[in-house]
Amino acid sequence: MRSVLALLMALALLVPAAETLAAPLAQLRDDGVWINPVLHGVDYTGEFTTSSQRTANGGLVDVWRFRGSSGDCARVHVQSSDVELSVQLAQSTPNGAVVTTSGAAGADGLNPTYRLPGSDTYYVKVISANTSQPHGRYQLRLDRC
Repeated sequence: MRSVLALLMALALLVPAAETLAAPLAQLRDDGVWINPVLHGVDYTGEFTTSSQRTANGGLVDVWRFRGSSGDCARVHVQSSDVELSVQLAQSTPNGAVVTTSGAAGADGLNPTYRLPGSDTYYVKVISANTSQPHGRYQLRLDRC
């Protein structure tokens, strides 16, 4: 009986922790840009609106941040039926050196895979170049590969 009670107590403690991991993380400001922290293996929904951040050429951009180690493999999956997307990976700061850029997403989404060049903070920039249609949702997931 004691082992059953101990198991039930342990489960009661784990459920809130699992819900916390699935909950959206607080947005923060870094290098003058609003950043969304992202965890590996969690599905996120992003949305472009008229008040979204803009790139230098006027495109809409959402920025997501994660930590990576040298040699890690990161796969970014983005998909939208609302907007045409591209993805950039920047290192160290949201306005830092772009490690690589993907092309535009096809019908089944965009799944760029990156080999991280160093242990650092990385920024996934999800970009919509369609300024005439500023509204649209997309799904994002960061996985290890």
